[in-house]
Amino acid sequence: MADKRKYIIATFLEACSNSRHHHRWMDADTWAKVIAVQYNLNDAVKFSGADIAKAFQYGNGKIIHQQMELEVGYSYDDTRNKTTIFKRHHKQHGQQDRKQRTYYFAAPAGYKFSGENATNKWFTNISNALDLINEKKTRSNTLHFSCDLEMVEISNDNGTTTGKRKRSQPQIHSIGLNAKSFEMAVSQNPLSTPEVSSLEEDPQCPPVVNHFWFSKEAMALFRPVDDESVLDAINNQIKVLEQVNKGDTEYIDVIENLNQMNLSEISTHQVFCLRQKCLYLVLALKLAKQHMRNWRWQKCVEEASKELENIGIVLSRNARTVMGWYNSFRVKRKFTLPVPKKELPPFLQQNPELCTTIKEYCRENLGDLSIEFLFEYLHKTILPQLVEAETKVRKDDMEEEENQKELRRILKPYRLVTVCMSTVQRWLHLLGFKYELRKKSYYVDGHEKPATIQYRHDFCKRYLGYEQRMH
Repeated sequence: MADKRKYIIATFLEACSNSRHHHRWMDADTWAKVIAVQYNLNDAVKFSGADIAKAFQYGNGKIIHQQMELEVGYSYDDTRNKTTIFKRHHKQHGQQDRKQRTYYFAAPAGYKFSGENATNKWFTNISNALDLINEKKTRSNTLHFSCDLEMVEISNDNGTTTGKRKRSQPQIHSIGLNAKSFEMAVSQNPLSTPEVSSLEEDPQCPPVVNHFWFSKEAMALFRPVDDESVLDAINNQIKVLEQVNKGDTEYIDVIENLNQMNLSEISTHQVFCLRQKCLYLVLALKLAKQHMRNWRWQKCVEEASKELENIGIVLSRNARTVMGWYNSFRVKRKFTLPVPKKELPPFLQQNPELCTTIKEYCRENLGDLSIEFLFEYLHKTILPQLVEAETKVRKDDMEEEENQKELRRILKPYRLVTVCMSTVQRWLHLLGFKYELRKKSYYVDGHEKPATIQYRHDFCKRYLGYEQRMH
């Protein structure tokens, strides 16, 4: 069966190269009849349209069939014969079986559709090729293949062969691409890659480029920019990622939001994780270049994770996590680091001495601490000191209205109008203070409370008095 499929594909491609068969939309059955008549095939080697369809369902034939659906078609070039083949599907009205049929269109190499063929009305040019099928064949007008191909007997549906082995017909012996023609075929499409099928060594089945790199799926996955092909995009992404581990500060070039943070804010752990992310993506992209014909992107990522785990790199074992890293990298080819939160509001952040004073006061009065308690301390002590430091005038020497006006002026740069209860509550939470139920494990250090200190002094005096009575 494999020899039969190879023979059919080779015969079909050779027939498509003949200019007499160009510029016609014909279904598989019509093509089979045309080939049988024009090349005067005997019954032993004739095949039907169903045989053509089956031949293109396996191996290299399947890849060729998929490329025919592309806008540029499938380019066939074996140095002797050159053609471009297209494929479309259509269900014609009036057909008895009402099934969707596959139509093939052969044209000279490099042909591009125009007119109705370039629209969804292409089916108006479907041909039954009666002029070719009914043509009377003689020795002079019978077509011949470019070279001899060993006779292949075609089995019928019952598994028996039709006819006996007869004198060899003038068939194709080999249509394999040589090195030069293969390079030409690759150069005709910038999105192609010299990857070929596992059937490449088969002399009767032409090697083809990996069709995946033509697809919209590849474009959406690897996101080429400008005039890049998909493979160029992968190679350029690999260069960017490999550069991160080539120096102490090379990682800076792949941080997108560097203007939102200082280098001092980037921890060594963040740099460590960034370098390892690049290792994961480099290896996954290299595996994709080799195996994306048979693998999915997720499998490439999984295999990359396994290889890195074998050498002790275990930043993530989840393929979807690594795929998420790539999704955030592929568009701008940079990573976004989490910006450390500026937890404290501007007033406390830009006045660290006042912030320290407030925290010490809260800790010293933890037993009595409440929002109202701190609110009173701020308005009676902290804010008046701030106004006095700015105006150089004591609070007692200023009127209340003037004092409030100066206070609003001082608070305005910090986006504050006044310090209300809700502001004090928010500050307490940001400074780490919160209400909790009193528990046995809850400890309040009251050793330095004024009342405790006074009690210690009184106790020492009483104890010394009691000691004198013991003698």
